[in-house]
Amino acid sequence: MVKIGSRVVEFGALMVIGTAAALGLSKLMSPSEEDKERVLRERYPDLVKQSEGNKKNMQAFFNTLKSDPNDPEAQKRFDDLLRGGKGEVKNQSSNRGVVIDPSSVGDPNKLKEKIGKK
Repeated sequence: MVKIGSRVVEFGALMVIGTAAALGLSKLMSPSEEDKERVLRERYPDLVKQSEGNKKNMQAFFNTLKSDPNDPEAQKRFDDLLRGGKGEVKNQSSNRGVVIDPSSVGDPNKLKEKIGKK
């Protein structure tokens, strides 16, 4: 049988009660979602309109992807979206273009000479 110390039980109970009290107070003291939305619309009407327009455009884009998943134009736009508008991903490794046949290297020192590092 597992024994649990009294201090562990006390600490656990205090943590549970404290967490429940904090969550309850945060729910009571925080403004409702409607109030938050009203404040945003009052303070930043241009940003809210822009966000709503972007949401409609994105929804239309995803609806075209759902309706015809094999459309090459929609797939190209989706790939550009995934890559952040960069078109194609380029390898920027320092070893780019270095091709070494592993069978030609018997000695590790020769490999370092071929790469250019000593």
